[in-house]
Amino acid sequence: MNYKKILLQFLLILFACLAVQQVQAQAQDTIRLKNGRFVTGKTLEVSDEDVLFRPFPPIGNDTLVLINIKDIRAIAYANGFTDVFKGDEPDTIVLVSGRKVTCKIAEILDNSLLARLNNGEDERVTEFLLDSVSVVQYASGYIEKYNPLLPPTPVLVAKAAEPTKQEKPIPAPVTGDLAAVTPTKEEKKKKEKEPKKEKPISTKNLSGVTITNKPKTYIAVGAVIDSASGLSRSVALMEILKSSCYRHEDDTLTPVLQDYPYNNHYAITGVFNGSKSRFKLYKSGKKVKEFVVYDDWSAVNKELRAYFETEEYIPKRKNAPVSEGGQYKFHERNIVNMLPGTVENRVPHSMLVDTFRTYAVMKFYKDNHAYLNAKEVYGSYTNIREESLFFFRNSDVPWNLKKTVRQVVFPISRWLGAPLTYLSCAYQLEEKKETGAALNLYFASLQGSCSLLASPYERGLLKERAYTRIHHIYSQQQNRPHLAAMFSLGADLNKAFLQSAEARTERSKYYSGIQQIRSVSTKAEDQAREIRATKRTGFFVALLNTAGAVATAGVDDGGATSMAFVENAANTLNESLTAAEDASTMLADAYMGIEDKIDTRSFTINDGGETDMATAFLGREIAFYLYFKPHLVKPVLERFAKDKPKMQALLTKFYTARDKATVQRSISEIYTHVTIMESQIIASEARGIAITDKMKANF
Repeated sequence: MNYKKILLQFLLILFACLAVQQVQAQAQDTIRLKNGRFVTGKTLEVSDEDVLFRPFPPIGNDTLVLINIKDIRAIAYANGFTDVFKGDEPDTIVLVSGRKVTCKIAEILDNSLLARLNNGEDERVTEFLLDSVSVVQYASGYIEKYNPLLPPTPVLVAKAAEPTKQEKPIPAPVTGDLAAVTPTKEEKKKKEKEPKKEKPISTKNLSGVTITNKPKTYIAVGAVIDSASGLSRSVALMEILKSSCYRHEDDTLTPVLQDYPYNNHYAITGVFNGSKSRFKLYKSGKKVKEFVVYDDWSAVNKELRAYFETEEYIPKRKNAPVSEGGQYKFHERNIVNMLPGTVENRVPHSMLVDTFRTYAVMKFYKDNHAYLNAKEVYGSYTNIREESLFFFRNSDVPWNLKKTVRQVVFPISRWLGAPLTYLSCAYQLEEKKETGAALNLYFASLQGSCSLLASPYERGLLKERAYTRIHHIYSQQQNRPHLAAMFSLGADLNKAFLQSAEARTERSKYYSGIQQIRSVSTKAEDQAREIRATKRTGFFVALLNTAGAVATAGVDDGGATSMAFVENAANTLNESLTAAEDASTMLADAYMGIEDKIDTRSFTINDGGETDMATAFLGREIAFYLYFKPHLVKPVLERFAKDKPKMQALLTKFYTARDKATVQRSISEIYTHVTIMESQIIASEARGIAITDKMKANF
């Protein structure tokens, strides 16, 4: 055997690997830290708070690291682009009085802006009325102008002595032409009866400048739903409109969140479906534009600008990019922490979600702003990929087990945390008397509960909370009594289920099944980690033997020592790979047919539709409970149908049915009737039209 030839080939392969490694090292991104250090590797994600980075070479056992944005000075990417971070530089507010305030701008509202003083280190937020602001200069260099500076205070000068007052002359009697234009008593009475024109209300801002409050022109943002995740993106659209600040002469288009937005001068709703998004724009309740875009928010804003320019509304501000939040950090997390009942739900605190402490693993975080928290739900629950978890990334975990477990982990937009965040933010807005925005988010919470990775009990509890609050808001509005009654019915249906022994039994059964999945998947994941360790050990020992072969290449023993190291390296590598392959085969055999033994469909709750604030959906809720829990909701439905003859007849037919076909047909008839009834109520009360006696008779 030609040992020298074998050794030469091995060294060539080793040098080639080193060369490839060197090329990889040169094709890396470089992070320059503020402490002077440099870190090389691959930048995976840059969020508002930190950077996800894969260092090269790895730092210890960490293949992925998180670096806080505050610690980074710049990132030099492999393609030559350099991103410089200027997070330490403050924004500047110049008030109309000339005073300058250094701060960090948190958010710009309709009539004010929120800022953190002391360059953002102080957590307290200070509010400045826009009427008192002259200029805002951002750290990026961009400048926004609002109001002119006040003129300097005039110097007081002593007044001259006023002339002595003289007695007013007695007016002479009116005669001739003047008498003809003097109004008579009858004309005076007629003038008094004429309606007086409303005068604009004048107030003073913080700087003492008199301003006139004029009626606002609103563009109301309704439901903007992402069809893939079921999450709301209404707040992000409202921020797009707010950042553009459309103006026409003295009129400013004010964006607001609404439940049924069509009563306003302008309204917009939309649906995201992957890269394709469809929006509808209304004017005075009539659809005036429908457009489809295949890009991000910038494409939506471009379409809106094109329309409002025809309406003579000109955007007065630069369109700012919208950040909808960053994903949670799940790198290398065990699969046991990703299953229902164990996953940690991050929720802004409010009294309304305290009920869920007993039933879910929750971590309350400090609330910054209800709109901000609601907006970031989308980014937090849509960016996680399977490759972020070892269980799904590792090739030794059996594919059929991955397929089975995947259905109770993904998509994470179906976790309990997303609708709970909407619920919490809605309650905060309701307390601030922003009922339109609160209703928008309550509907978003209901949307998230339609298909939920949680037990039927948590789903019912979530819906009961949302239905109850919507009923409470509508019951305080005189023109929506029937809508209030409909949502009261939705709350009562879920209360009837929650108060039953069946609800507690189903919850226990649900998580007992999840525990079995947890046990199976944890065991498989542990074995996959052992297989990975075996492979790594074999490569490490082979590398040591290779290093020995290189070190003894010059010894005068005919190359016997070097070749012994080479043979040991090959044998060790073959043995470890064979052992790992055998273990992987045994692991796959152990979970053969696991998808037939675990029916993950029983862990998915889906009532068959989507909740949209602009359409009827209570019929589906009733049909769901009639199909699965008819005996529990019978008293609730009978009480609701007490003054509704047609509804009474349909319920009687359902509860007296004896065969399955009649039952299903009766449920379909009830669903159709309730949907028509609810649609008529929405079309009337949401637009301020009273329900007619003829419509009541049909109920």
